[in-house]
Amino acid sequence: MKKETTKTQAIEVMQIAAIECDTLNSSDVAVYMPELRCSATLAYQDSVSCFTKGDFHNARLRALNSLQYSVGVCALSYIKALSI
Repeated sequence: MKKETTKTQAIEVMQIAAIECDTLNSSDVAVYMPELRCSATLAYQDSVSCFTKGDFHNARLRALNSLQYSVGVCALSYIKALSI
């Protein structure tokens, strides 16, 4: 049985993704690896779009995708977001 994602869970993960995406966009990585910046930003924008449509499950998933691009799956912020 699939667990339903709540609005609060989606917002919490999206907040973490927004912070990390902003940090990535202002770092040197954004200059040398622009594809990561673009992927992280697009995934975050998708999460916002899903959220505004009331699709909290996909909003959370796309925010997690954004984190994968911006910090990687071993980063503490990704692990924290994954547990929400």
